Amino acid sequence: MSSDNRVPQIGKPDGASVTGVARIAVLLALLASAGCGGSTSANGGGGTSATIRGTIAVGTGPSAIAVDSTTNKIYVTDFGTIPTGIPCSMSGADVEAIDGATQAKTSVGFSRLNQVNAIHAALNLVSHKLYVQIIAYWNGINGDPCVPFSPGMEVFDTTSLQPPNGHIFVAAEAGIDVNSVTDTIYVTYPGVAGAVFVDDSNMQWLATIPVGLFRSVWQ
Repeated sequence: MSSDNRVPQIGKPDGASVTGVARIAVLLALLASAGCGGSTSANGGGGTSATIRGTIAVGTGPSAIAVDSTTNKIYVTDFGTIPTGIPCSMSGADVEAIDGATQAKTSVGFSRLNQVNAIHAALNLVSHKLYVQIIAYWNGINGDPCVPFSPGMEVFDTTSLQPPNGHIFVAAEAGIDVNSVTDTIYVTYPGVAGAVFVDDSNMQWLATIPVGLFRSVWQ
């Protein structure tokens, strides 16, 4: 994903603008002298400087993160490694639950023998369910190579953090988000007219909302 970060050139301000700028400068000076503004960035942007308070090592390829502010838990999905060979190798993909206070970690695997890659995740702050989109790999039959076979979504109950029992087929390349108030899951589905599928907590499709233009995932 790319973005254009260029800043447009600002023209010369008129007299009123200069006065406004001067007033803002005086206000910032007063706030700084009162100790109310924190430190400002060295580049003159006026923002508060950001600092890294620490790092927590998780997995081999962290792919998504979700935070439960009500329980102070952080959930990180590990993409793992792409399964290969006959039979498909274990990917090492999992979900790591991190205690925000102690930084202690607990890991839990997926229901599909860990021959999967974790792609996206979303958390319901009311039900405390974590929805993780995956792609599962399979050899097929007669010595077929290990290939992506079953894109889907698995649901973790973070109160017990046990491997999920259910699996629903959705596009692994899709984005996902959850409305915690209505307990509705929204999943974008590339390659199907850019549709947004609306799912409920019982893993049933409720509606399809066409958006954007069709784009084949094979192009």
